[in-house]
Amino acid sequence: MTRLLKHRGPDSQGIHLEGNVGIGVRRLSVIDLKTGDQPIHNEDSSLWIVFNGEIYNYKRLRESAIAAGHRFYTESDTEVILHLYEMYGTAAIAMLDGMFAMCIWDKTKDCFLLARDRIGEKPLYYFKGPSEFVFASEPKAILAYPGFVPEVDCHSLEKYLVLGYVPSPSSIYKGVNKLAPGSFVVVDSDGTVTTSFYFEMGTPHSRSLENVRQSAYDALRGAVESRLVSDVPIGVLLSGGVDSSLIASFMGEAVGSDVVNAFTIGFEDSRFDESEYALRVAQHLGIRTHLTTFKESDVLSHVSKVLSILDEPIADPSLIPTYLVSLVAREKVKVVLTGDGGDELFGGYPKYRVQLWLGMYDRLPKSARRLIASLLRRLPEGLVGPKGKRVFSTLSHNVEERNMLWISPFLPSELSQLLINRPTFTLTELEGRRIHGLHNDPVSIAMNNDVRYALGDLFLAKVDRASMACSLESRAPFLAFDVLKVVSQLPLSDKVGFSKTKILLKEIALSRLPRETVLRKKRGFGIPISAWLRGPLKEFVSSTLSEERIEASSLFSYKEVRQLLDQHFSGLRDNSPKIWALLAFQVWYEKWLRGTPE
Repeated sequence: MTRLLKHRGPDSQGIHLEGNVGIGVRRLSVIDLKTGDQPIHNEDSSLWIVFNGEIYNYKRLRESAIAAGHRFYTESDTEVILHLYEMYGTAAIAMLDGMFAMCIWDKTKDCFLLARDRIGEKPLYYFKGPSEFVFASEPKAILAYPGFVPEVDCHSLEKYLVLGYVPSPSSIYKGVNKLAPGSFVVVDSDGTVTTSFYFEMGTPHSRSLENVRQSAYDALRGAVESRLVSDVPIGVLLSGGVDSSLIASFMGEAVGSDVVNAFTIGFEDSRFDESEYALRVAQHLGIRTHLTTFKESDVLSHVSKVLSILDEPIADPSLIPTYLVSLVAREKVKVVLTGDGGDELFGGYPKYRVQLWLGMYDRLPKSARRLIASLLRRLPEGLVGPKGKRVFSTLSHNVEERNMLWISPFLPSELSQLLINRPTFTLTELEGRRIHGLHNDPVSIAMNNDVRYALGDLFLAKVDRASMACSLESRAPFLAFDVLKVVSQLPLSDKVGFSKTKILLKEIALSRLPRETVLRKKRGFGIPISAWLRGPLKEFVSSTLSEERIEASSLFSYKEVRQLLDQHFSGLRDNSPKIWALLAFQVWYEKWLRGTPE
């Protein structure tokens, strides 16, 4: 099991076996290189821990534990967690500022405590069988457990096709759960599993603009400084967008611009190449830039390999460039800072402006909404574009549902023809306790929805898999606890307007970055997937989604799959999101369910 996770921790392996309990870990040594190997125990060995991640406020927490009489035998952040647990029990989890997935074995209580960080930077899966409880950072380790037979959870497959990922607490494997972000479980010796949440985004309220700006500024600067703690080289992934550029700016201020290593990748296709913007930012900040430009053939050669990394499918093509920039950065550093989370927390996506406009539509009488929706749905896709067509086709859905469906591969109504077994999935299953009741405006509801699901279960999962496949640790200052607290207090007017996005964050950025960097149109971190599926990837796609291979799974109607391919290859319709979702699933299925884990 630990061998299959070697990429997450190539530096050392640790296993502790005692009675009917076994815990193991692979370590990427970042803090306390000499004495920090795991598993780690407390003074009398009544508590043991395996831990993946970093705790950024561990030095202050360590001092408080020492003052309370606790003795340490390492300098690691991991050991601090055990002593906090001794002092405060499960309440200790909420004291941690960091990214983590952990398991504490409490011998005295004969129980396991599994916990995951607030937003979901680090993954944690578990399986409860008739007489065993098994957990791991990635499903591939659970697949190696004797007696576990992997099966597709058809209900989760429906969620994957609609959303492009499987939202926690489900996973694509029947019987395997993902621990939800901001939660922990206690597993008693009799097999009882009790789940609790320790974090939720707060309710926004008005404050004076100056106080908000200063609070956000201070929180971001402090978050970057805290995430620079490391005993190994550290860099920053720089795309040239506002978020990563702002992180690089604060990083240069903290350690000196001349020692900051920024990593950027470029592509031959100018439509997807942002390297010139990253270079301008680097020059403005005076930081070192490492630019690697990939030819189309170089990128394409990685597609099959990168897809096969995923032991749970994720339908996001930006996994490819994320892996490539991680590969480049790992040649020089072991840790990088990223701008992940800035859009979801500060309102950076254009779709939030659409939600603001639709808030007026939602307040119209029901009869008026029906008439408008009927007229808009009839508009041809050639006139309004694929995105506009998707928006108009989902007007009858509530805020959470349409927010998800605007960027989803398939609509729920499209599954009935694609899936052999009749689908039963409805999006209302995802409207969790941490979304409803906190907000009453559509933009805030959509943003909280994205933080809970798309950020935690899709985008951060993508970054984790891509970076850890390269044995590279990525840290996201935007997800620091102090930043989350400030964001929860921001009024909507500081985030999104009818014609603006990321309002407050851009005000902060304008004081530190070139104006053109802050105000230029947002571009995603992607690749020309639609054109590639018609061109250089056509043979790979046709082979992977062939009749023989599709029918072998008995999950999809090949007739529908073939129609999607024909429409796309002929240029009749851009089906790239749907095809990529099917491609990622099929590669996963053949390797991890029908192949041999490596």
